[in-house]
Amino acid sequence: MSKHAAKLAIKLIYDKKAEMLMKGIVPATDFITAITNRKTGETIRTGRPLSHVEVCEIEGIDQLLFMTDGAVNLYPTLEDKMHITYNVIEISNALGINNPKVAVLSATELVNPALQSALDSYELVLMNEKAAIRGYIVDGSLSLDMTISKKACIKKNATDRKINGDADVLFPSVESHSIAWQFLMYTSRHLAAHMLVGATVPIIMTGRADELESYIHSMAIGSLLCEYFKEH
Repeated sequence: MSKHAAKLAIKLIYDKKAEMLMKGIVPATDFITAITNRKTGETIRTGRPLSHVEVCEIEGIDQLLFMTDGAVNLYPTLEDKMHITYNVIEISNALGINNPKVAVLSATELVNPALQSALDSYELVLMNEKAAIRGYIVDGSLSLDMTISKKACIKKNATDRKINGDADVLFPSVESHSIAWQFLMYTSRHLAAHMLVGATVPIIMTGRADELESYIHSMAIGSLLCEYFKEH
């Protein structure tokens, strides 16, 4: 039944009878399978990998904070990471944040050859500097403290970095994303919206255990994305 419901929802989007897709009580696997299925020809994919973005308003942080990708791409390649970055730029632009600062996270702010996350972050920085990726500022590798605390940057004598405690986007590994997000959920006051981006329409990716506020904020951001897609 859930698979049929997900397929029907995709068809409504494909037939332009709906502008926004929202996951309800359908299991996430059935929902994503319906979105990625190309056999019927009724695809809403753009060619870019799908990625998950959390848009967070956190007490103590002055600006919106975007976190990606903690749900879809378990082992992203460097090319995948480039596309995931495009996706999060799109949603930040839709919310009025132009040229967002993207922090590619690792265990250290140094480029450690033993850490693939650190090596990939360095490559993403080079792509940005060579203008292969436009529309944002990227810095990495960065430890989490340097992305949200200017004081940490001062203590580490790293005030010359592109990001000094003022990141708009956090791009961790899927494991560290899950840990950070669950810690945030249970220890801080925050509001969050959950979106799946990289498709032709906004996709709201809330969980069955999410609070009502999360659904409302996700729908509000989905509405803004709808308008953005119409204009671009």
